[in-house]
Order: sequence, then C-alpha cells, then structure tokens
Amino acid sequence: MLPKEENIPDVLRSLTRVGAASGVSFLLFKKEQKESKGKYAVIPISIQVSGSYHQIGRFLAAINNLPR
Repeated sequence: MLPKEENIPDVLRSLTRVGAASGVSFLLFKKEQKESKGKYAVIPISIQVSGSYHQIGRFLAAINNLPR
C-alpha cells in the first residue's frame, strides 16, 4: 500500500532509526526532484552510508522491511 501523501520527514526518521540500530553512519541524505508517474509520484532520496559489510547488509534488510 502506498501513502496518500508525501511524508519525507517520517521516511527520514525511519531511515535514521534503522541506520542507528544497524550501526551504520550516514554521510548523505538528499531529497531529489519529484517525478510524476501517471497517478503516482516518485520522490527519490539519495543516501550514502558507511559501515562494515554486515552493518550495511542489516541496514538494507531493515529498510526493505519498512512499511511503504
């Protein structure tokens, strides 16, 4: 299920929370330009993290499990 409206602050809080739990350090958070895709819009967010192989793996697994 997709959200009815953009809520970038909540997304960033969720990413920060799972990043801290995974042990990664954030180097960059950058909201890119919104792209209209018919009835939907895509709001890309670029992030860069630093951590060990396993920390980054845990982080990627955790963000994959975040609610949409």
